[in-house]
Amino acid sequence: MRHKWPPVGSLRWPSTIDETAEDWLGAICAPGKFFDGNPIGGAIAGATCITTGSETIFILEYDSNFKMQNDLVAYHVRFYASSIDESGRITVFATNNQNTGRALSPLESFGFKIRTVS
Repeated sequence: MRHKWPPVGSLRWPSTIDETAEDWLGAICAPGKFFDGNPIGGAIAGATCITTGSETIFILEYDSNFKMQNDLVAYHVRFYASSIDESGRITVFATNNQNTGRALSPLESFGFKIRTVS
């Protein structure tokens, strides 16, 4: 099975991503439901949070697009949104909910695109 990944160049921090990580976290995490320090696989940092709809979101940082793509497949992620900053650090919000990526939809208001891992 082939996976469709955005080209490496498309992960560059687009001018359409607005606000800060604090704003992004506040938009998807229910109050009191952010848990820092849970990196997986090749991530250099990680956290999880629970949305107001009781869905789990993985928040991960990578220094490598390859490692990010590998983890998305290895951990059965279904939907994700990502950005990359000027230093090359990739921030990923991901969920393995099998039916919908709606848990990530608040990120769309900041300019993120929700992508499917198939």
